[in-house]
Amino acid sequence: MRAFVCDTDLSMGLALAGFLTRGGVEAAHVTRDDLEALASASPESGMEYVAIILGGTEAEEIAAALRAAGVRNPILGIIDARSWERCVSLQGAGCDDVLYKPVKPQEVASRISAIVRRMNGHVGGHVAIGDLTVFFDGREPEIAGQPLKLSARETAIFTHLALKAGKVVAKDSIFNAVYGMQTKLPFDKVIDVYICKIRKKIEAVTGGPLYIETVYGRGYKLAAPEAQGDPEAADAGESHPALAA
Repeated sequence: MRAFVCDTDLSMGLALAGFLTRGGVEAAHVTRDDLEALASASPESGMEYVAIILGGTEAEEIAAALRAAGVRNPILGIIDARSWERCVSLQGAGCDDVLYKPVKPQEVASRISAIVRRMNGHVGGHVAIGDLTVFFDGREPEIAGQPLKLSARETAIFTHLALKAGKVVAKDSIFNAVYGMQTKLPFDKVIDVYICKIRKKIEAVTGGPLYIETVYGRGYKLAAPEAQGDPEAADAGESHPALAA
């Protein structure tokens, strides 16, 4: 779970970003200019799922400007005191949700997850793919009721694929969704390595059937084994070139 924090009070913004990070939400404090740069990102780049958390007196102005520029990211407003007038104002400006201080990282993560889930057309808290069940609230996936043990990074990658189940997801999109906020980036083949690890863990539970298909020259697709190789499902996915190993 990742978020950009922008607050007109720099010290408050930095404190909130640090607090969220310590609580499990990977957060970074950014400027208004940094946020407006998101408008130039590709709609399927993976960066569209990074939440924007706005605080301070200019939150409405910033939210409205971001929406006017075409930014589709989830936007949450945070205010100091419960006020229905301010809540209505923030949502009218483009915020998807409003939270009141003091906030809990778990609540922030839950709100972001719900927004991202709906962005991808999932009304429930999980998606079923064959015998595989993927939860969007951070719980371990299950295969025919058996837990699939994944690391935090593997879970982030797997959840990103699950959000677009049945569609091809470009490797660049996965990379940006998982690593886009880091200044020190991992080696080029890191996504391929993690996909390989996830496949092996799935195979260990299923005894054979794999759920992640490589669509050469385009990316990866998470689908039930019987649906793999379906050209219609592949064409419904992303068209960005991303060579998958």
